[in-house]
Amino acid sequence: MKQQSNTLRGMRTAAFAGALLTAACAASAQDEAVSFPDPASAYLQEGSFVSLENLRNVAPGLTKNQVRELLGSPHFSEGVFGVKTWNYIFHFRRGGQIVTCQYQVQYDDGKLLRSTYWNRQECEDIAKTGTP
Repeated sequence: MKQQSNTLRGMRTAAFAGALLTAACAASAQDEAVSFPDPASAYLQEGSFVSLENLRNVAPGLTKNQVRELLGSPHFSEGVFGVKTWNYIFHFRRGGQIVTCQYQVQYDDGKLLRSTYWNRQECEDIAKTGTP
C-alpha cells in the first residue's frame, strides 16, 4: 500500500514538472515568435489605412480568408506554404498627424487565427478606442 502511494506521488510530481516545463517552453516560444519585420522589407511599404470596424472584427478562430477579407493581404512576403504569421503596416489619423503601426496575426496549425499583436501599446489603444 505504501509503495503504491509513493508511486502515485512520483507520478503526480512528474506530471506537475512536465506541465511546468511545457508552460515555460510555450511562453518562451511565444516571446520569441512576437518579433516584427523591418518595415523597409514590406512589399507594400506605404502600408494602408485600415477600417477600425474591420480591425475590431478580427478575433481568434477566423480563417485566413476571413482575415484577408477584413484586413487585406499581408504587407510582407512571408512565404507560400505553412505560413503561420502575417504582418501589416497600418496607419491611423490622430488629430492632424498620422500614426504608423505594425500589426501581426498568428495562426495555429489548423490555419485559424490564434492571436494578434501590435508593435506598440499606443497602436493597440488607438485600435480599441479610435483615440490615443
